[in-house]
Amino acid sequence: MRLSTISILGVTVATVLAACPYAERSVSDIAPHPIKPRAAAPGKKGVFFMNRIAPSSSVLYVANTDGSNERQLLSSNSSSYDYHASFSPDGQWITFTSERAGDGQSDIYRVRANGSDLEALVATPSFEDGGVLSPDGTTLAYVSTRGNYTTNIWVKNLQTKEEFNLTDTASTAGNNASPSGHFRPSWSPDGEWIAFSSDRNTNWTGHSNGTGWEHTQTLSVYVIRPNGSDFRKVVSKDGYALGSPKWSPDGSRILFYEMSREDTYNAHLTSAVNTTVSQIASVDFATGTDYTYLTSGDGCKISGQYVTADVVGYDIKGGDSAGLNYNSSSGTNYTSFLGTMRNPAWSPDGKSVVYERPLFTPNRQMEKPLYSWDSEYEYRFTDVFPQLSKQGVLAITQKQLGNSSIVTMNPNGTDLNLVFDVYATEQIESALDAQGLAGAFQPTWTSDGEWIAFGLGYWFFERYTEGGWIYRATANGSHYEQLTFGPPGVVNSGFPSFSPDGTQLSVWVCAS
Repeated sequence: MRLSTISILGVTVATVLAACPYAERSVSDIAPHPIKPRAAAPGKKGVFFMNRIAPSSSVLYVANTDGSNERQLLSSNSSSYDYHASFSPDGQWITFTSERAGDGQSDIYRVRANGSDLEALVATPSFEDGGVLSPDGTTLAYVSTRGNYTTNIWVKNLQTKEEFNLTDTASTAGNNASPSGHFRPSWSPDGEWIAFSSDRNTNWTGHSNGTGWEHTQTLSVYVIRPNGSDFRKVVSKDGYALGSPKWSPDGSRILFYEMSREDTYNAHLTSAVNTTVSQIASVDFATGTDYTYLTSGDGCKISGQYVTADVVGYDIKGGDSAGLNYNSSSGTNYTSFLGTMRNPAWSPDGKSVVYERPLFTPNRQMEKPLYSWDSEYEYRFTDVFPQLSKQGVLAITQKQLGNSSIVTMNPNGTDLNLVFDVYATEQIESALDAQGLAGAFQPTWTSDGEWIAFGLGYWFFERYTEGGWIYRATANGSHYEQLTFGPPGVVNSGFPSFSPDGTQLSVWVCAS
């Protein structure tokens, strides 16, 4: 049995401290990274630092269905974060989500299939995503957090500009004590229905049999008319997520991916996605029966769509077959092509496909501007666990921009210095550090600004078999000392916080 507790640790000044061989060494000597120091903009009260774990850019491409003739959809550099594209039913337009207003804020745009006539369709301070045009081109269905800060399905008449929420009305709202997300709207070919997936009225669950720190998801497929009537569930499967619904060309069936609830977590882990298995399936729209699998075998299969009446296209995420793949019920030959593409959508004539290519390099710069939801403050990017001392010095774990060592700097990004190198004690394996499973986490300051305490060790899955210890170091990086001990797999300590007088530390402890 493992127990997680909060302990209070007394701290005294040791007469002999371990000399740090990396003392006073500039971080730029270890992991060069450009910084553009800036004060808060005129008229702002200050800067709010926020971390974001996401690709640094996402670019849309259009290609033939076999990957040939690939070209960037938009030649303009006005945005470097575009995603979730789809063709209009007549093939003339491509709608997509874009963060043109600022890093972290998404709106919906459309552009002609040749990349011209860029136009904003929905642009608000809320989160908008997944825009799809109706068969007659007059109405947009999309996801928005406007109103109640959860994702709902909205529709907007592009001629009258009238828009309204379909899934949070008196007759359609779910239990707000449960998950209540609505995702991936899809128009029926006749324009009479909108299909979408939702985790409404399901349980809050964590991965690893409920003990995990991230929410796993159970999804069902629902339909509703664009006027908000005849809302109903089409299909669900206990313990599974049925997501990203798409219609067959004749409107008689709805296709979706089927993924176990546990694998909704594994599918976004680089260490697990290669062994995650999901399938593309479909059911009869009218009855929700005739549950038919359209794929089989290994691979994390997502983003399925009928390319033609008898050919289904889908994306495999991870593994040797990663990329766009096809399955035909009639022997029609479509050539798969491999690569790191996400969220493919095929043109109505089955000849073209649009998708995004996410990039994680170069990393976001420290202090890169982010979209701000508070008019009185600027939002800027920071690496993880930022802690500001009373003396105005910022300490962080340099995880995304370095190797999970502890560094300090002025709040404007100047005077970047290394306090503790994660490999100084030879307790950390570089392979697990690179996966984000180990490091020196959560620095905490003494009130006089002379000391920084932090946890060094292994976290997440590794905490059950590996060690975690509390250290402290002088703020100038000249010395460090280990404060807690214990064999790996028996005691794992982390996430310290100094008392106001600097004589005690509260510490999280996981012990068997």
